[in-house]
Amino acid sequence: MRGREEEKRQTDGLRQHSEGCGKLRAMGKLIESDVWATFLGEVAGGGYADFGKVFQMLEPPDIGDLAALVMGQAGVQRDGALQILFARCMQNNRHVKPENLKHLCPALKEYVVEGYPEKKLGQSAWTFWRQIDPEASAEYLRAWVKQNGISPTNAERLTIDLTFGNEESVGMLRSYAEANPDVQLSKTALMALERSASDWKKTLEKYGREWKKKRTYETLAHLTEQLVGRAPREGVLVAKIVEVLGEPDSLVSGCYTFYSKEKGKQTGYLYLETDKQGKVTGWKLDNVS
Repeated sequence: MRGREEEKRQTDGLRQHSEGCGKLRAMGKLIESDVWATFLGEVAGGGYADFGKVFQMLEPPDIGDLAALVMGQAGVQRDGALQILFARCMQNNRHVKPENLKHLCPALKEYVVEGYPEKKLGQSAWTFWRQIDPEASAEYLRAWVKQNGISPTNAERLTIDLTFGNEESVGMLRSYAEANPDVQLSKTALMALERSASDWKKTLEKYGREWKKKRTYETLAHLTEQLVGRAPREGVLVAKIVEVLGEPDSLVSGCYTFYSKEKGKQTGYLYLETDKQGKVTGWKLDNVS
């Protein structure tokens, strides 16, 4: 115990001497720094907030501090912490994994109830909540739409978010689209409607034939989004993809690569990583033309 106390005194001493120059700091003390104070000022001002310096300083011990702020009292500290954790989660940061943040759901729901879908923080909170608990967030959204409907001002946001739900959610999206044929839906919503249509299997087969014949990057990108990009969390079997795309151009140690081509030259590729059960665990689509 005495050794730990001495180590702490030495660390605190070094931090005090380095204050102002930013060269040293105690682990997990982002929220006590000038960088954090500056960031909060930007958040409070309602304009552009520079996440960069916060991200540079952010260390694993800070995650708990930020989570505690999100679970705490309303205010700019809470709002700033939410934005940082949400951004890191959406960037697939290994220290901000959705499965480790379930305790934040009640606080995120509070943000959603207060400000979704109009306010930016309410939108971010719903998306963050969806990453952690997709079923509960989708259920809330369905109930909200049933009670409030979809207006022209929030149509784009709601129709996109409905695509992340279950069959009932997409059914609500389809009902809206059929009742409002003049509304231009987002690509995300249109692809969800295509994917859930009764003739989807035939459409998918058509895309597959087109891909095998022309090998265009556009077709590869569309199929990637439909087959892989919106796959469920438990993953999709690579065999289902091969059924549509055909055999890969390269297969090495469970890694599949499909090349798009134009006039004999490669224009892009889809790269898939799989596990021993044949489930896709990672993927990358790139246009190299």
